[in-house]
Formats: sequence, structure tokens, C-alpha cells
Amino acid sequence: MLAAPKFGFVFLASPKAGSTAIQRAFAEHAQLLTPGPPSLKHVTASEFEADFAPLLAKHGYERSSYLTTCLVREPIDLTLSWYRYRSRRNIAGSPHFTGDIGFDEFAERVVSGRGAFRRPRDFLCDADGRMLVERPYRYEHVDACVAWMSEQVGEPVSLRRVNVSPPREVTVSATTRQLLEDYYSVDLELWESAL
Repeated sequence: MLAAPKFGFVFLASPKAGSTAIQRAFAEHAQLLTPGPPSLKHVTASEFEADFAPLLAKHGYERSSYLTTCLVREPIDLTLSWYRYRSRRNIAGSPHFTGDIGFDEFAERVVSGRGAFRRPRDFLCDADGRMLVERPYRYEHVDACVAWMSEQVGEPVSLRRVNVSPPREVTVSATTRQLLEDYYSVDLELWESAL
């Protein structure tokens, strides 16, 4: 999370959606930055509203004075990214390592609840499914998100790619794609509704 309420926004760092690059690029403008561990870096919208919005208000930044924003990755693309990321050789032997399984098997793990990563709706919404992030952008429109944040801070800011998943050729079968589309139906709607 990168909170820059002085400039009218808080960027919520959704996993595998360019958050490390954005946090690094805008760090100098932040009043509060949580680069790690992952449980702090990737604070969900619900966690932000419950824990961090009151903290910012205590320090003079009322919740009505800023907007929350984030990047939302298309959920099947997000699943592919996690699959690639977890194929890193330095984590071989861990329960999350995917370097020794095919994508179809990983997709079945995800659908059965063993994917061990948050779905977009779990990151963006409250327990009732209500969208909490006011200005979500699609991951593929990162430039528009960065342009808006740059406008907020009053200067152009550029990104450098960091924390990139290792390359790995993956073919998604029609059966697996349908399985994931069914599983992610709500998440796909959220992605489609983003800016």
C-alpha cells in the first residue's frame, strides 16, 4: 500500500499487478508506505478501511479527502502470472512451487481453493461483495493509472519494470479456460467494470 492522502489518493497494491513498480516510483510522495511483508504490502480494501483509514484520519487526513485506487488484473491472466511466478527455481521444494506441474493441474488447485492467493473480489470488495475501491484501473491500463497519480502529485512519474515473473510458455486448454471463467465469473465482472 502507498498512501499519499496529501495528494488525494491511496494506492492499494493488488498482488501480481505492477504494485512494486508503482510503490517504488511514487514512494517519495507517500505519507505512509508498506513495502512489506506481503500481509502489509498487499492490504485489501477492507483491511485498509478498517485499519489504515482511521490511522490516516488520526493524522489529519479524513477519509473523504482522498480516493483509493488500484490495478485489477484479468483473473485468468492473474492465475497465469502466479503460475509463472511460482515456478522460480529458488522456491523449488515449497508447497507453492509450480515448476514441476502443468497449468491445468495448477488451475484445478486454484478452483478447489488450494491456489493460496486472493481472488480480485477478495481484494477489492467487502464481505457482502460491495466494491470498496473508488478508482480501480485494469492492469493493462497501468499507464492511465500512473498518469492520474502523476497528475495528483503534480509531476510526471515513470515506472521501471520490477518483480517480473520468469518466462514460461503456457497453453491454456479450452476446458481449463472454461473452468476458470466459471470460477472467476464475479471477478471477471469486476475487471470489466474497472477503468
